[in-house]
Amino acid sequence: MPKGVYKRTEYHKKIMSDSHLGNIPWNKNKKGLQIAWNKNLTRKDPRIAKYAEKQKNIPKSEKTKNKISVTLKRKFKEGIIKHPMKGEKHKVTSKQLMKEKALKQINNNTRKGLFKKNRIVPFEIRKKTSMTKQGIIEKEWKGFINDTRILERKNKKYKLWRIAIFERDNYTCQFCGLRGVYLEAHHVKSWKNFSKLRYVVSNGVTLCKECHNLTKKGRGK
Repeated sequence: MPKGVYKRTEYHKKIMSDSHLGNIPWNKNKKGLQIAWNKNLTRKDPRIAKYAEKQKNIPKSEKTKNKISVTLKRKFKEGIIKHPMKGEKHKVTSKQLMKEKALKQINNNTRKGLFKKNRIVPFEIRKKTSMTKQGIIEKEWKGFINDTRILERKNKKYKLWRIAIFERDNYTCQFCGLRGVYLEAHHVKSWKNFSKLRYVVSNGVTLCKECHNLTKKGRGK
């Protein structure tokens, strides 16, 4: 049909009318809002899959992409849509592919975020990260510490030693007798100077945070 206003002649109207004779309209004798034909159908249905495949090949504008992104984020947040990988684990082959891709991006200097090759992290960010790992404030910060110490305090052996100290002392501070407060496991013989006694239960004692801070002046004894 040509563009613009097109006036049909009586002849064309008669032809169109005759072509519809015998055809029953899909909404005949139906009142009110009608249920969509694709309601409750998933992408596994061949009709939906065919339509979705066509939509993939249609280029989308940035405005449309942003609208889709905002809608999906909202649905994920409200729990309407669940992430396909939620509760699942990546296959070994998938992990290998992701690792190879990341290494390739790092080597080509196209990696985004923290793992960019030759990335110089500002001193203030490094200092803030160091304080967070040490669990201290800016006034208490005395410089960067060796990462091996942090790793050793996070291993399973240290955690089991800490729990054993708490259970032996009945989760009670051995200095002030407080119970039901935040507790810490203190090394009687210091961690730094007595490496062989680090995981010995008899070398530990349960203290509250305030009492533990009082022992910090006597470190190394």
